[in-house]
Amino acid sequence: YTLSLHDALPIFVNKLHCGAVFACSTRGRQNVRSEMAERDLQIVFSVVKYASIIIVPITLFVCVRTAWLNQTVGYGANLYGGFGSSSMNLILYAYMPCLFGLLIGSKYETRTARVVYALLIVYIILSILSGDRGTWVPALFVFFWLHVVYKGRPKLSLIIAVLLGGFILAVGLSLLRDFRATGFDAGKLGTIVNSYLIGDNNPIVALLAEAGSNMKIVLVFLQDPVPHYPYGNSYLLAIPGMFTEKIIRIFQPEYISVGTWFDRQYLGISYGAGFSAFAEPLMNFGTAIAPLVMAAFGAISCKIMNITESDKQSRPLKMFAAASIAPYLFLLSRNTFLAECKSIFWGVLTLFFIMLTVRSNSTKQLGETTLEKNKGLRLEF
Repeated sequence: YTLSLHDALPIFVNKLHCGAVFACSTRGRQNVRSEMAERDLQIVFSVVKYASIIIVPITLFVCVRTAWLNQTVGYGANLYGGFGSSSMNLILYAYMPCLFGLLIGSKYETRTARVVYALLIVYIILSILSGDRGTWVPALFVFFWLHVVYKGRPKLSLIIAVLLGGFILAVGLSLLRDFRATGFDAGKLGTIVNSYLIGDNNPIVALLAEAGSNMKIVLVFLQDPVPHYPYGNSYLLAIPGMFTEKIIRIFQPEYISVGTWFDRQYLGISYGAGFSAFAEPLMNFGTAIAPLVMAAFGAISCKIMNITESDKQSRPLKMFAAASIAPYLFLLSRNTFLAECKSIFWGVLTLFFIMLTVRSNSTKQLGETTLEKNKGLRLEF
């Protein structure tokens, strides 16, 4: 009996969940001393607060500029015309981690939470106007999770408001999809909205289908023979590539990214078909070893996301890392491994490294202060 591609796909993807199940542990961790946890909270809040002074205005400026360019030169021309700045795009990766850090570092203090939610809403509106079909959606699940962790179960009124807001967002994203290529047409608006409400074009179903559409890429790589990427193992290339792909081109001038190779050379099309990091185990290792790689993905993801009740109080740095990396893990099915590594490196690890540096310096200062006190005690004695 030979498995069909549609049968093989869920079996292949389920290896991810198998790895996560075997890797997760329910054993409690030893609590960190309260004074150390309080110090870490202050470090998280201080670092993201000062980083936000730079990152928030630049991110909102880029969103406004992108929305304006979409209106003036068109979405396609803006996307493929080289209007964007790659250095500014790197800064955008840290926007959501800054918001998560403000919530975690303040322990969900009410005024801070209101500012964060206001910045989130502004960002979502500008992103929709910029043509973004929902790369920010996974972050919304993280915000909801943080609310439950720090505030407890939400009230029924909040759940209803979130569901209503989610439906409005789904409608907005569907409208964006329908009008992005042709431009806004008021005459068609009523007909399209009517099809959302009573027709077959349900926006919720469309949003879920959009989220999973890139899994069709995996079906291509489940074929025999597996398509071969000619520029090397994409995981190894992601190590220098997460800093900048210019490093790869120093050694391979002919190098092009996995997504561009798949569109231009393998499929022979001029537009972006998208890609999925879940296809890369098949591309790099073949159908025999790829399930083991998927299981390793699941195990690593679980280790990052395995948060206990005590972590909320005693490990704010781990809370920050888990919350900030989670949206990028959700997007692995819709992007290349290199692209998500670059997002995590510039958006999360840079902030995390600064936090660890500040923490190390404060620990040294605390140790020197304690040593001086001990010397003083011995002299007095």
